[in-house]
Amino acid sequence: MRIFHLAERPDWDAARAGRYYDRSTRGRSLAEVGFVHCSHAHQWQRVRDAVYDDVTEPLLLLTIDTDLLDAPVVEEPGEPGSTERFPHVYGAIPVDAVVAVTELPAPSTAPSTAPSTAPRADPAGGRSFSSLLMAEIGVRVVLAFGVMVLSALAGTVVQEAAGEPFGLLAAVVVFVVATVLAVAVYRRRERRGP
Repeated sequence: MRIFHLAERPDWDAARAGRYYDRSTRGRSLAEVGFVHCSHAHQWQRVRDAVYDDVTEPLLLLTIDTDLLDAPVVEEPGEPGSTERFPHVYGAIPVDAVVAVTELPAPSTAPSTAPSTAPRADPAGGRSFSSLLMAEIGVRVVLAFGVMVLSALAGTVVQEAAGEPFGLLAAVVVFVVATVLAVAVYRRRERRGP
């Protein structure tokens, strides 16, 4: 799992000179707090805005691979009485467990921007992959069924009115036109979103 920690450059430089990062949070050490404060991908920016809002120097976002840690990671409330849980690392973080370092603009001087590690808006609206797949299959089946029904009806009507060869021709023409229309409807629906 990947978790995130906001660091000031001097603290990270000191850690790189040794083997471990031992800052808990802004201005506090692991020895003082007992664990290193970390965040999940959807949490770090709020932490940045709340804890580092007056910092005028760029910050570093450390991406930590929990499989490379020597210490346990415990999910705990960020504040007493809060239901939101944050990952806390109960020990120093080996420099080798930091798999990426992203420089962030100073919070007090830059608009709130997110690097590539920030979560993206969920285009699925929180729906599971299975429900999205079934909905997509359903749309395609309905469009295909509609094309076939229109083609069969047109062929039958024309065959009754003008004879067999014209019925088949009418069915083919309607099939092609209905397919083009179905594709256009589908693409328009895709551009608008679900």
